[in-house]
Amino acid sequence: MLRIDQTPAIEIHLIKSGEAPGGIGETGTTAAPPAIVNAVFAATGVRLRRLPIDRDELAERKPA
Repeated sequence: MLRIDQTPAIEIHLIKSGEAPGGIGETGTTAAPPAIVNAVFAATGVRLRRLPIDRDELAERKPA
């Protein structure tokens, strides 16, 4: 993961369109990982702090 001062410049381009806006974008990209690790914690009592989930790490860790 990059820190904010390490990220490359971000360019924004607005595209003119006569179409009505639609869709919900990429909300699953930001909502899914926290939901998954919360579900793992609820099921196992082990709080994971990194993704992807490593099965071996999950099996070896004990609840805090």
